Amino acid sequence: MVNPDGVDLLNKGLPEEQNYRELALNINNGSTNFNNWKANIRGVDLNNQYPANWEIEQQRKPKQPSPKDYPGQRPLTEPEAIALYELVNQSNFDRVLALHTQGKVIYWGYQGHEPP
Repeated sequence: MVNPDGVDLLNKGLPEEQNYRELALNINNGSTNFNNWKANIRGVDLNNQYPANWEIEQQRKPKQPSPKDYPGQRPLTEPEAIALYELVNQSNFDRVLALHTQGKVIYWGYQGHEPP
């Protein structure tokens, strides 16, 4: 699980810590319905946090924290993204498989490189 605080927000509701409660509510325009939330608790979409084509995502995505798609002010600002980036760079993996889901949907493909 790469986004534990975002998943907790979706499944359990607002966190107890007041700063994060206020931040999440502010990002979500005061709504306590987080069904479409796919960012971390700070409103950064971790899928858009990596240095691979970050500039493309930054140009076409929201410019401020959002329930989804905001790539952050620059790549690798979020601790979750940094941890994965460092793990992959420090390891000698043959392959890395990432299952990307939101709810019951599994997403696949990137920039036209979808499998047949």
